[in-house]
Amino acid sequence: MPGYTPVNFSQQGKFRVKLSPLTLQGDNRRAFRSVGGSTDWDQGFWKLECGNNEYVYATSQDTNTHQIHGVACASSTGVSNTCHTATIDNGEWAGVGDWDVNYNKGECASNEYLAGLSVDPGTGLPHQLLCCAR
Repeated sequence: MPGYTPVNFSQQGKFRVKLSPLTLQGDNRRAFRSVGGSTDWDQGFWKLECGNNEYVYATSQDTNTHQIHGVACASSTGVSNTCHTATIDNGEWAGVGDWDVNYNKGECASNEYLAGLSVDPGTGLPHQLLCCAR
């Protein structure tokens, strides 16, 4: 598959990983999952969203400004598109509590996967996670 690089993990088999960088202003999406009846699941914010049957494998950010640069997506099977958002800076923790005291965090529940991430277009900082049922 063009643009995909196989990554071999000794105990986990092979994944296909593709970087979806936020290099242009605006959204960079390979799928349009719906939350609350709208595919614009974080209005006014740019979205990095992996395709159907993919999940966010890793993120990258600028080392100086801390702006999000991109996400890497890995393929999977048996994942759903039943999703909700979790805002990174409002104390929404999905079950393990405040695991990094005094720092903002975002978290999907243990029975969910991360399908996307929204970014503030003014600051480049992350805003919401797109969490979907496994």
